[in-house]
Amino acid sequence: MSYSRAQRTQAQKKANELANNAPGAYASPYQQKINSTLEKINSRKPFSYDFNADALYNRYKDLYEQAGETAMMDAQADAAALTGGFENSYGASAGQKAYQQMLQNASNAIPELQNNALSRYNAEGEELYNRLSAYQNAESLAYQKYQNDLNNYYNALDYCIKISRNIDPASRTVYVEEEADNDTPEFLQRIWQNIAKKIPGLSTLVTPALNEWGQEYTSGTAESIFENTVSPGYASMQDMNEVEKELARLYEATGNVDVLPGKASKKIGKDKLKAKEYTTYAKLRGESMLQALNQLVASKEYKALSEDMKAEAVITVYTYTTALSKYAMREAEVPAKWILEIQEAAGKKPSSLPGLITDKVREDFDTGERTASREAAKMKAADGDYSGMESLRDTLKKQGKDDKAIWTSIQSIYKPIYQELWASGDTKACAEIEQRLLDLGLKTEKDRENYARNVKTWRETEK
Repeated sequence: MSYSRAQRTQAQKKANELANNAPGAYASPYQQKINSTLEKINSRKPFSYDFNADALYNRYKDLYEQAGETAMMDAQADAAALTGGFENSYGASAGQKAYQQMLQNASNAIPELQNNALSRYNAEGEELYNRLSAYQNAESLAYQKYQNDLNNYYNALDYCIKISRNIDPASRTVYVEEEADNDTPEFLQRIWQNIAKKIPGLSTLVTPALNEWGQEYTSGTAESIFENTVSPGYASMQDMNEVEKELARLYEATGNVDVLPGKASKKIGKDKLKAKEYTTYAKLRGESMLQALNQLVASKEYKALSEDMKAEAVITVYTYTTALSKYAMREAEVPAKWILEIQEAAGKKPSSLPGLITDKVREDFDTGERTASREAAKMKAADGDYSGMESLRDTLKKQGKDDKAIWTSIQSIYKPIYQELWASGDTKACAEIEQRLLDLGLKTEKDRENYARNVKTWRETEK
């Protein structure tokens, strides 16, 4: 079903009203009473009966004592009448007996009084449990009503969203700022943003969801797809897809996961970016990264590289554009010297960027290969194997180094080894090093004479 703009606007207005009157957290009206009743139940002591502390027993006892005294006096009077009105021992005995019988009646009432006390104790416990059950039922109904009201609230929001969903085509994501940068606690930031991103009008206040290239994800409605198809920006989207195809191909060829782009970090240095700063940084980084990759993968310099060097070129672009984007956001984040040098050169001639990147990659590969070859030669020499100088010579020649540079590099490794061997008296090993150095083919006849003098100097150094 389609809706007019007036209907969408009205739905947006209603959504804003709902947002301003969102239900608060559930507050129980009965929990305090439930807790109080539970406390009374849990604090009840086991039943016990002390007839001396029973008011009813004491009342009976007083009555029977009074009746006992009356009976005793009557018995004594009756006995005195038999003896002409004179007291006698029989009368005293009969009176005491009548008194004790009355007191016994009070004792006979104790079992019944105890049963009555037990009944009252049980009735009080039952009354507490009945009261607890009533509170709990009332609490359940109150919480159910809260849930129904909450569901109705979100259903109303969803209804507004369905009507006005085309107002904000961008997808939104929750971005929580540190509490030092935002007065709202992180928990409430998440709740508010989750609600706001569903509400037209408020959704634009929430951070847009961005892909690796700093581009906003859209809702994918028919209208936005049509607009993208006919807009001038569609061509750049096609270019982006070509870059992604090349990255996927390169990943399959090399297995290097670092060639796949990642999303912008939420931190620069130790500081977490604020929401708006992050959006600015992610867009700047992603757009410059995509632009540089578009230039790179289309260049002849890139196509001439090996697969491993292509992967390194892509990673170098990520490093280069990320560092410059951080520098644009934070002046304290000064990039490495080589990055600034490439930036300066590319600023004078933008089309030179692919060549500058690939030159950097070749230089790094050459340095790495040289280092590996030198280390291998050193390790072999330590074991008395001096054949590593031929491999090092071949590596340096492949990298375009001239004979003088190759000789200097090789001599820097083997000269100290030669001196140690000569000092230890191992002339055989010294002779092998001398011969291998001459066999490298780097010396003319005149150089050989100079070499002989160098060897003599090395020996004299160790005397």
